[in-house]
Amino acid sequence: MASEIPNAVIPQESQGLSITEYLGVFQRRPFTIAIPAVLLLAVAAVVAFVVPRKYSTFTRIKISDPQLEKDLVGNTQAPIVIKPRLQTIDTDIKNRGFLEPILREIGLTEGFSVRDPKELNELYEYIDANLVIQPKIAKVGADTIVFSYTGRDARKTVEFLNKVREKYTKDVFQQELKSRVFSEYSHVRANLEELKRKRSEIMSRYQAFKSENETELIGTEREQRKFLLTLQGDRSQLEQEILEHGIELEGVQRQLKDLRPQDEVLTQAPNPAVVQLANLKAQMQARLDQLLAVYTESAPDVKNLRQQMQEVDKKIAELPPFVDASKTYQPSAIYEEQQKRKLTLLNLRQVKQQSLNRLVAQIEEIRKQVDRVPEMRRQLDEFTDKLDEISAQIKYLQVDNDRMKRTWENVSGKGSDLVTVQYWPRSDGDPVFPNVPIFLVVGFGAGLLLGVGLAFMKEFAGMTFNTTAQVQSVLPITVLGEVSHIVTENERDARRKKRRRLWIVVGIVFAALVALHVLYLNEAPSRHLPPGVIQLLDKIYKGR
Repeated sequence: MASEIPNAVIPQESQGLSITEYLGVFQRRPFTIAIPAVLLLAVAAVVAFVVPRKYSTFTRIKISDPQLEKDLVGNTQAPIVIKPRLQTIDTDIKNRGFLEPILREIGLTEGFSVRDPKELNELYEYIDANLVIQPKIAKVGADTIVFSYTGRDARKTVEFLNKVREKYTKDVFQQELKSRVFSEYSHVRANLEELKRKRSEIMSRYQAFKSENETELIGTEREQRKFLLTLQGDRSQLEQEILEHGIELEGVQRQLKDLRPQDEVLTQAPNPAVVQLANLKAQMQARLDQLLAVYTESAPDVKNLRQQMQEVDKKIAELPPFVDASKTYQPSAIYEEQQKRKLTLLNLRQVKQQSLNRLVAQIEEIRKQVDRVPEMRRQLDEFTDKLDEISAQIKYLQVDNDRMKRTWENVSGKGSDLVTVQYWPRSDGDPVFPNVPIFLVVGFGAGLLLGVGLAFMKEFAGMTFNTTAQVQSVLPITVLGEVSHIVTENERDARRKKRRRLWIVVGIVFAALVALHVLYLNEAPSRHLPPGVIQLLDKIYKGR
């Protein structure tokens, strides 16, 4: 009686298998491996030949340098005006306003319904994803732009690229280029006119300033300062003379205080007593002469008479010969002389004071003029600096204006000569999707991997020992022999029926898938498909 094998010694999965055991799986289960590989290869072939084709083409254009100046205000390396515009080419083209007329003209739908707003949005998203624009903008010189597009219709793909290129180069680029150049030219010209206007305004203010101010003093400043020093010396001299006249006038005034304006004059007359005595003496002399004619000196009458005459002489001698008759006044000559001197000094001092006042006013006027010279010089320098600065700007801007004028004439004259098509799009190429060899390789590889996985799962997932090595790796006994499984006729028929049913099911599924794709990809029959199936296929094929 055979002993039972404990459950503990039976492994849950094979362990310690050699490479030979793994390779034996391929020998023992070839159909398990081959059938999934063949089925997925067939599915990949059907999908590769049924799914819509996609064609890709490209065109390359060269935009020549229109000889636009690199800067407008200086000598910098600023990009020319067309290059910033080319940097926005992707945004300029990938918008509905640009694409809608082209799509309507060539009838490009890429399988989307343009009447459905949602699908229309998906169409624009599809174009945005498949229209690739690659500008190669050089710092100087010509630029290159590559347009590439992937679509389902080879002819419409080429036509779409041509329309996009033509519309951009004619309606956007060239018009924008002319507009930008004319705008820059107008801007430079307006700036030039503005600077000329400012220069005229400053020149008018400059001339007005020169006419309102004695700007010629700037050239005679040194002479004016010398003359000012001379006038200041004259002023000092006049002040000294006025001071001296004042001192002299004070002396004269002091003398006039001590003098009287008039002198007293007394009128004298003979003393009446003396005259009377003189008359008496004369009478007595006459009497004496008479007596001497008669008598001698010794006569008593003569002696008495002489004695009387002597007494009269004494009286005459005692009396003053003259007496004051009247008192009168007459101008004093010294006083008048000093008064004249005073008037002379006053007049002289007044004249010199007036001269001094005029001299002081002249000095102040000249000093003001001289003091104004630095301010006038500063203002004139400001006017000169502004005029020089604006003249320099006008000079540079005039050069820029001439350049932009030549540029505008160049651009407006050349126009379409700036764009050259280096490579035209073609419609004779093979579709880029689907790639049949890749589809077949991927399908066969996926099926092979699936078959190998199934084979190994069937081989090692159960509790059955399939080889003697598996038994010997688990049980400590020796395997004496191996009895192969004998397939009976009934088992063979059952396997044939099972395989036949499987192939029938696979064929039906395959035919249903093919019919479904054919109906979906044709517009008229696709209307009869259930909405759920259409939505499912839309998710699979839309945008691919």
